[in-house]
Amino acid sequence: MKRILFIITVVALGGCAVTQDGVVVDLPDVPSINICQNVATDSNVVAMKVKIDNEAFKDERLKKFRYVTKGYCFITDQIISIMDSFTFDNDKLEVAKDLYDQCTNKSDYDLVVDELAYISSKNELRDFIAANP
Repeated sequence: MKRILFIITVVALGGCAVTQDGVVVDLPDVPSINICQNVATDSNVVAMKVKIDNEAFKDERLKKFRYVTKGYCFITDQIISIMDSFTFDNDKLEVAKDLYDQCTNKSDYDLVVDELAYISSKNELRDFIAANP
């Protein structure tokens, strides 16, 4: 009797289920938390921009951008600053997409969207954000 009472208590309090094989515990879904080990400072971003700006060609700038930003987390203002190293909207869009997962304040990413010149680029970034919450 004590065993049955214990099982009923566990099921009622813990969100468990009783099966023929015993008690199955339904573990709660715990959201994952991304912890950034390398938060970019403003001086880091300035140094990154210098390295990116030292490249003469667009493709080399994009390669350098990916290399120097790897492993860092950014806020939207820093992402906008890095985007300024690029001339064309499609390159800025690529930067914005690449850094989205590394952004610590994604709720303010509309500021990044606003930095794009063309409505088509803005819509593409909005669609990207919607597909990658």
